[in-house]
Amino acid sequence: MGNYKIEIEKSDTVFTVLERIAASNGFSIDYVSDQGYGVFITKIDSLGYDSSLGYNSPDGRYWMFYDVDNPAHFYNEGASSAKVYNKDIVEWRYEKPSW
Repeated sequence: MGNYKIEIEKSDTVFTVLERIAASNGFSIDYVSDQGYGVFITKIDSLGYDSSLGYNSPDGRYWMFYDVDNPAHFYNEGASSAKVYNKDIVEWRYEKPSW
């Protein structure tokens, strides 16, 4: 995927920023929506799994995001509800969760 810089708007979330980055850089994202946590990312570009599987990753790995400078910032929030602020550095990792 790579590193991207983007201007943050007042209402931005981790998801809206990812959507804009994907659209302006020619890669796709796939996701499912959940009433409790909002958007759940299943695939970024070609890495991940088809959203028709819902939350059932075939290999147990999921897309998870982190605030590099403040790991507790996005604790227990979904990508569509986690607010993004200027100077936040968001890192997406496709990994097996520790839970």
